[in-house]
Amino acid sequence: MQQAGDLEAGATDASAVLQAIGNPFAPTAIRVHPLSHLSRTAAGDKIVCHVEMRDRWGDPVKGAGYLRVSLYRSLGDGNAQRELDWNIDLTDAETNAGLYHPVTQTYRVQLGGGPGGALPGWVSAMLDRAEGTGSGPRQPLEIRATLRTVGPSGRETTLNDAFVIER
Repeated sequence: MQQAGDLEAGATDASAVLQAIGNPFAPTAIRVHPLSHLSRTAAGDKIVCHVEMRDRWGDPVKGAGYLRVSLYRSLGDGNAQRELDWNIDLTDAETNAGLYHPVTQTYRVQLGGGPGGALPGWVSAMLDRAEGTGSGPRQPLEIRATLRTVGPSGRETTLNDAFVIER
């Protein structure tokens, strides 16, 4: 075990080692977690999206980067149309910490729910059907997440996942 003085004297060596190994705990996979759901509040309808990041050992981790969450509407023929995008800057430490939900070990992002961020009417129709106040065919909603980050090797990488909500 090194003493405190030894650590200070070896700072240059430690920096070289740390640069060489990169960040072994950087995210290598993301998942739009099944906790993601639709929510109706007084402020408006929302998509509550949970995005989980995992390292190369499969353990949940925090990560930094640029997260894009996209809402897709099913066209019924196996294809989907992108409706909305939300861009979240997880390089900002305050934003990152504010969105991280320690109990679920996911980033909890609320999408929509206000005049400036209203969701399309067909999403509200999904909630109406779920509450028994609406009718019409069931329609899947797809959430796609993309994270641009720096991987374990120190190189930029892009991670993707998708999740479907049906009501």
